Amino acid sequence: TGVTLRRSLAEFLTFTTRLEEEKEGSTRAQLEQTLKSIDSFHRALGATRSALERMVIEANDCENMLQISTPSVDSVPPPAFFPLPVPSPDHLSMVRFEFRKFMKR
Repeated sequence: TGVTLRRSLAEFLTFTTRLEEEKEGSTRAQLEQTLKSIDSFHRALGATRSALERMVIEANDCENMLQISTPSVDSVPPPAFFPLPVPSPDHLSMVRFEFRKFMKR
């Protein structure tokens, strides 16, 4: 029985050692996979940051172009609903004359 006990103990130790190695190997594989995922996420984050930086630069360029091409408030004509200037009598007579001439054709 002493030999059987020693053999059983040796088998148990071999089994537990193998179990620990498998667990360690599994943990190592999980850690490696996690590191790969983190690296992938980090690269994607870097690409996203680069894209956002380009978008900010493009937005600033557009804003600068708008500031250059947009006339100042002083140079914008008033809206059409403001009263129009009253034409002079000479202008009215000329318009009437042209209108009559057009209607005779």
